[in-house]
Amino acid sequence: MKKRQRIKTKVGLALLLVAALALAIVPIRAWAQDTDTDGDGFTDDQESTDIRLMDGTLISTDPNTPDLFVILVPASPSNLPANPLEFVSKPPAEGGL
Repeated sequence: MKKRQRIKTKVGLALLLVAALALAIVPIRAWAQDTDTDGDGFTDDQESTDIRLMDGTLISTDPNTPDLFVILVPASPSNLPANPLEFVSKPPAEGGL
């Protein structure tokens, strides 16, 4: 009788372990609460709020247009061109991205 009880206990613990492993292994998809209309990784709420740059300048972005932020800290001395972002800021017709 005790042997049968131990077997039931072991089977119950094994099933509990399998259930716990299944919950730990199978990911559950989480969605952001806010929308990102342009798909650039910034929520529409973040894009509608002013962003303060290091020099104090406030900028606003358009939630319907993808945004690109570049942080550039040149070394001293540097071989960077005068305008290192010219290929990003130029229109495609002029050789930009």
